[in-house]
Amino acid sequence: MSEKIRLFALLIGINDYKVPFENSLPLGGAVPDATDFKNYLEEYLSVPSSQINMLINEQATRNNIINALKAMSEDKERRIEKDDAIFLYYAGHGTQIDPPKERRVEPPQQIQAIVPYDCDSVDSEGNLVPPIPDYVLDILLSKIAEKKGDNITAVFDCCHSASVTRSIGPSDDKGIPRSVKLRSTSAYADQLSQEITTIQPAVRSVATSSKYSHRGLGSHILLSACETIEEAKEDNRHGRFSTALLRLLKTVPADTLRYSEIFHHPKFAKITGQNPQCEGTHVKRILFNAKVLPSQRKSFDISFDAKGHHCIVHGGSIHNISLDSEFGLFLKTDFNFATQLGTLCVGKLLPFTFEATLPKNTSTLDLSKPMIAIQTKFGTQGCLHFYTPPKDGFRKFYAEMAQTPELASYFYQQVDRVEEAKDVQVKIQTVAENKFKFTMTTPTMVPNQVTITQTQIVDADKIGLQCFAGMFPKIAHFYRELRYVNIEPKIEQFIGVELYRLRDEQVFNKDVGYAEDVLVPDGPNLRIGGVVDLHIPDEEAERIPYGIRLVNKAPWGLYASVFHFDTHDLSISCLAAANFTYSDHVSDVPLKKGGCLDIGFGPAGYQPTCFQIKNESDLDIGFLKIYLSTKFVDLSYLQQPTPFVVTRAISTYVKPPPLTWTHIVVPVILRRKPIRPVERN
Repeated sequence: MSEKIRLFALLIGINDYKVPFENSLPLGGAVPDATDFKNYLEEYLSVPSSQINMLINEQATRNNIINALKAMSEDKERRIEKDDAIFLYYAGHGTQIDPPKERRVEPPQQIQAIVPYDCDSVDSEGNLVPPIPDYVLDILLSKIAEKKGDNITAVFDCCHSASVTRSIGPSDDKGIPRSVKLRSTSAYADQLSQEITTIQPAVRSVATSSKYSHRGLGSHILLSACETIEEAKEDNRHGRFSTALLRLLKTVPADTLRYSEIFHHPKFAKITGQNPQCEGTHVKRILFNAKVLPSQRKSFDISFDAKGHHCIVHGGSIHNISLDSEFGLFLKTDFNFATQLGTLCVGKLLPFTFEATLPKNTSTLDLSKPMIAIQTKFGTQGCLHFYTPPKDGFRKFYAEMAQTPELASYFYQQVDRVEEAKDVQVKIQTVAENKFKFTMTTPTMVPNQVTITQTQIVDADKIGLQCFAGMFPKIAHFYRELRYVNIEPKIEQFIGVELYRLRDEQVFNKDVGYAEDVLVPDGPNLRIGGVVDLHIPDEEAERIPYGIRLVNKAPWGLYASVFHFDTHDLSISCLAAANFTYSDHVSDVPLKKGGCLDIGFGPAGYQPTCFQIKNESDLDIGFLKIYLSTKFVDLSYLQQPTPFVVTRAISTYVKPPPLTWTHIVVPVILRRKPIRPVERN
């Protein structure tokens, strides 16, 4: 490790349970797995044993697990500092149960839970001890994040589908599932309901955007052994997932590995029948590190045919790749992209992949080494055209930058000055020496849409030529991705998109002793005629949370990613993304067939959105772009900070669904002054 990690851990391993479970096989690997992780933390990360809390078998009761997590947030000894790494590991049985009535959704869904040592036994008051539901764990982790920061990693080597225990019997796969079927999946619903008391506040609490930053997927990174419908298995007295994960962690230094890279890393062994999942807002971080890293370049994995003459690049039309795009070929270990091995051109373009022919020097390449493709040419549709009036000083300034060797790459194939202002989104004019005004016109994305202009003044001398030139690829990226229109078969006819204002409903959970703010829709769907038109007075800016509901009437489950394009500062923010998973694995489908996905509220764990008018006018507009696909796609490269601010942030046979995707664009208009009187109860 290049730098010592301050880390505090809670490790839980349960082989033996107080009450035997019907139709389940005894576990033998959970305790050894927890012990192996303890050894890894001590030997590889130099974590003192005093900072590791182990709960094994009878120690891992429901109360002890909950109290251990509460102790991390309370930290009475004040050992844990802000942004110290916090690690939670659980190996044992998982299950699914019916939710309490306060958490029921349509269509009905069970909730996931881990099974403590004393689960299904009778406590001193004559009640059955329930499992620990996922929402209780979420509350506890959110409380830790509020006080200690969101540098939290949770690893669960268990499975959550109770139905899998019904099929235990002869099988080619001798692994033991880490799942149990409790006495009744509904046995605990009423009991859990009694633990929840709804308190309607007399005065609506003031909510700022930061208030929601440590909720749900914003509080921690979750690495889980499998999808909700799969079995997490153990054999040879070790969990398959834990074994694969530890092998990777012991081989690759933690400070060189991002969470999002774990399951497609070449040293992470494929697990038969298990599709590990990686969830969380901060999956692009380095392991056990709260630092924000620079944006990653748009890169794609490559696979080769048996003879090594052709390759499949795992990027397709959903990634805004066209037939005239070009790619550089690099070793995956060449993190700085210092040595280009050749150029790839697009052959047959498909929704999620394209075929390419390798360069002529293929015989000199070691095809056993993992390679990636980096997009170097975006095609004619991906170029940013800007206009500068005749005789304006920026014409000469731009020409000199484009001819300067260390700056030319910022403009090559991405930026071009045109002679006519018609249909140009960006206009650049000189306002003083080396000081320029960028005037940007909102693209028309839907019929009858409002169009406005935004301005930004940039002092090239103040920020430096390198930063100034570096703005242009980001501006090009914003308009290229926003304007891109899907030419594949449309599926949006099956999708409903709704946007709601949210309100806090305070819920006190007696089990954990915390009052939890639960966001619920407040009022009707605000998307009317395909457009959202919001009245946001200054005094309510950043105080009103909003949530999105996606309704799926398609004949297949879909992966959903939602981005907000801000036309004022040209930033692109991710509001929701599908789970990261191993490239050969299937990621858990978030938008299930006949179901809905709530973003900003509900059980999915995504954070709500707060809109604000950033300019001095009374009108602003942004766009929600919703990507939907029948296959998992990593679209994280779309995100970017504003180009106009220099940031130092390390910034059964079942017929398979067709390979298709779509996106839906929703304009969001923000007004300080209502266009009609606003009525409120």
